[in-house]
Amino acid sequence: MAIARTTVQGMSSIWKSRGLSIDLKVRLLRATVFSIATYGCESWAMTKNDRKRVDAFEMWCYRRLLRVTWKDRRTNSWILDKIGTSLTIRSGIMERKLKYFGHIVRKHGGVEKQILQGAMEGRRGRGRPPTSWTNDVKLVSNQGMQGATHQIE
Repeated sequence: MAIARTTVQGMSSIWKSRGLSIDLKVRLLRATVFSIATYGCESWAMTKNDRKRVDAFEMWCYRRLLRVTWKDRRTNSWILDKIGTSLTIRSGIMERKLKYFGHIVRKHGGVEKQILQGAMEGRRGRGRPPTSWTNDVKLVSNQGMQGATHQIE
């Protein structure tokens, strides 16, 4: 996210340009910044805090695009209405995760498939288990791992 934030700041002359429409600026933002921000997102294990950060980053980008500061006291819904869109990064991340999950499930053999099926040997350490990638897949697909696997196959 830090590299994407730097990219947004480096494109400030484009965001300040009054000759470009808001629609064109949004398309530039999605093509350049959002693709940088979501590079490799298929393998992220997102926690609740990570989801909030992704949404906050997207809103920060839209505010920079519209030249709206926090002092202007505009709500997030006002910003999204002005641009004519909704929050898209997080839904794109989840869509890419499901595509990657389908790729792993259809693959014959491999360590990734064994891990997803829980076929690894050994014991887990003490304490609360960390948020895993499979938890995200379960959350997005609204099913367990077996249900999501059968749906893809």
